[in-house]
This record gives sequence, structure tokens and C-alpha cells, in this order.
Amino acid sequence: MEEEVRTKKLAIDVIKVTKDVALVQWIENKRRKRGYIPLSKVETDKVDEKVLAKAKPYGIPFADVVKLKASAQDLEDKLYDKNIWTAEDLQKHSRELPGILQSIYAVDMAALLTAARNYEN
Repeated sequence: MEEEVRTKKLAIDVIKVTKDVALVQWIENKRRKRGYIPLSKVETDKVDEKVLAKAKPYGIPFADVVKLKASAQDLEDKLYDKNIWTAEDLQKHSRELPGILQSIYAVDMAALLTAARNYEN
């Protein structure tokens, strides 16, 4: 007697269909993924996880191509430079926080754009 092997099906959203290919989105290990699969593999709103494992990836894998340089220490230094030491200080200077965060990540924004362009070329 053969044992029936059940495959896991994952919920998907179809983003776009072009001829016989579907761009689909799904959640895998709490992370959003997108990829191209044969339209014939789209049954309803679920697809076999083996099909998704073979999907041609869509988008830039930012976590793989960009390494952030900002650190918690950089943030602390900037906050202290602005005389923000307590929760009360944070509330008093809340309008300054976006600028502080932007100054820490400004270099990383350039790195992000460069990495994205390099990946796509």
C-alpha cells in the first residue's frame, strides 16, 4: 500500500498575470516573498510550497545586498549630542527625531541605491 504524500500549500496573492506566467506574493517564515510561477500552477488562492520554492524571484533581495552601517551606539551618540537623555527629553524633542534618524542612515541610503542599481545591472 502506497503512502500518500501531502504537500503543504501556501496562501498566495496573484499580483500580475502575463500570458502563461503569474507574479505571486506569499508569506514564508514571516517574510513577504514575490516570484514568478507558471500560471498553470495557480489553482485557487493556494500553491504548493514546492512550486514556490522554484519560483523565479522578483525584486531585489535588499537584506542580502545592503549592509547597514548605523548602529545603536550611533543613535545614542546623536541623541546625547542633542541633549536627549530621557523619555521626557524624547517627548520634548520629538520633532527632531526624524532628522536625527535620517542623519544616521543618510550614508546607508546612498549605499542602498548603489546596491540596488548594481543588482539590477
